Amino acid sequence: AHLPVSAIVMFVLAFRLSYRPANEIWDLPKIEESAGRWADSILRYLSQIPEVGQAVGAKFLQPLSKQIQFESVTYRLPDGRLVLDRVDLRLPAGKVIAVISLDPCEARALTYMLPRFIEPQAGRVLIDGEDLAFVTLESLRAEAIFVGGTDPFFTGTVSENLSCGDPRFTLQHVTEAAKLVHAQNFISKLPQGYETLLGEYGEQLDAGQSYRLGLARALLRDPALLIVEEPAERLDEDTKSLLDDTYARLAKGRTLIFLPSRLSTVRKADQVIFLHKGRIEAIGSYSKLITSSPLLRHWEYVR
Repeated sequence: AHLPVSAIVMFVLAFRLSYRPANEIWDLPKIEESAGRWADSILRYLSQIPEVGQAVGAKFLQPLSKQIQFESVTYRLPDGRLVLDRVDLRLPAGKVIAVISLDPCEARALTYMLPRFIEPQAGRVLIDGEDLAFVTLESLRAEAIFVGGTDPFFTGTVSENLSCGDPRFTLQHVTEAAKLVHAQNFISKLPQGYETLLGEYGEQLDAGQSYRLGLARALLRDPALLIVEEPAERLDEDTKSLLDDTYARLAKGRTLIFLPSRLSTVRKADQVIFLHKGRIEAIGSYSKLITSSPLLRHWEYVR
């Protein structure tokens, strides 16, 4: 009853200000428990022995210049399903190749073996006669780069998304790569251009923009072998209108392998490989296969 008004106001303010910290202290046990579960999950992941490892005395792989060869390659999924069954295949360097299958796992398994995301459970994969199981992962993945159709962009600037912190790549290198895949069109419209922050607290990109960003990131590294999985998601008209020219630029001086979702990509490939039930059902140009392979006609029809 004898407190001055100012003291009462200060007391109320102090009580209000302490409410949130007190609440956070109350939640600490829950936060600690959640952090413990995440830490345990991370440690279990780090302790796993990876399926793909580097052989002792592995050799440096030179850039692809002659051919890719699959010799009796077999691969089963962890659930035991057979997706590649003693596949024998030779792919010439410097061509545009489309790999398709009714079961997407089959085409993915074949292409995933080139950068050694997975290993053959029987048989071997060779580049210019070198068994990929006995080359260094660093040299292989510098020359065989995979662009996924659902690759995310990272939290960071556009420039950081392309260079990934590699000091070899200056802003000039980054902009040149972006121009080659027509990513410059949308980057220049972002609030700060190449310094625009992307991610959770920055700008969001649509599927077509994110895809072109992935292509530019790969092109910046100038690989001899580029594997591109086209997005299954419908692309914006701007991206679709620019892709044919982009692909023609990507194909110059390298081998380009597609996991296509667009029929136009299949039709323009130098060679089409059609996988079915783990084996090569048909191989050749699109114009030849569309008349000789009922399964390819079915694949095209359902798309």
